[in-house]
Amino acid sequence: MALTLPANDVARLTADDLGVLEGFLSRRLDMSMATREQIAQRIASAVQAKSGLEQPEGASVETFLEATARQLRDICRIGH
Repeated sequence: MALTLPANDVARLTADDLGVLEGFLSRRLDMSMATREQIAQRIASAVQAKSGLEQPEGASVETFLEATARQLRDICRIGH
């Protein structure tokens, strides 16, 4: 089952934030695990600070970022 985050919090993010998320998600397999984890955590912290979102218990950082990107993609699509 896909992770669903509070839509009002996701909506605080911008198309630029989506670009950062998608950039990381598209390149993460080319990174070492240490680099990948470090960058994922940095992006997650920035997303959380800007949106008020919290990483759900039991969800990995990357799962949180994937869910955020998926929902933000939908919001950006509707807004345009």
